[in-house]
Amino acid sequence: MSFYWNLLKDIVDRGLMISIDWTIIATGIVFLLTMLALNSILFKPLMRVMDERDSLTRGAMEEAEEKQKTLSELVDSYSASIKEARQKGYESVDSVRKEASARRMEKIAEARESASVEMQKVRGRVREEVELARKELQSEVESIADSITAKILSKS
Repeated sequence: MSFYWNLLKDIVDRGLMISIDWTIIATGIVFLLTMLALNSILFKPLMRVMDERDSLTRGAMEEAEEKQKTLSELVDSYSASIKEARQKGYESVDSVRKEASARRMEKIAEARESASVEMQKVRGRVREEVELARKELQSEVESIADSITAKILSKS
């Protein structure tokens, strides 16, 4: 490091190493002309291409985001439709189940009523038959009693 330090000290002690003359002005003019030429030939077309690419990329990104948003909305709509259809299906099944249960209860009530009516008819017939049997037995009892009484009286 000391070498570089000594070199710098020598340069400062001797004065400027660059002298200002017409070559500096010529170099500046050449530099400016080169910059103008590069600007029109290279930098402006390059910047235009880069701007076009940037706008295309942004456009593609915006289009992709819009499509993603649309797709998301469609998926949400589809999910809602499926959920609604399932709910309707469950409601239909429940409705059919309730209707079948009501019909079954109605049939059971009809069967009970029919059985009750039939039981009343059977009870009525049984009563009639019991009454008829009583009457027949009563008449037989009377005839048997008369017959027994007659036998008892004839023996005495």
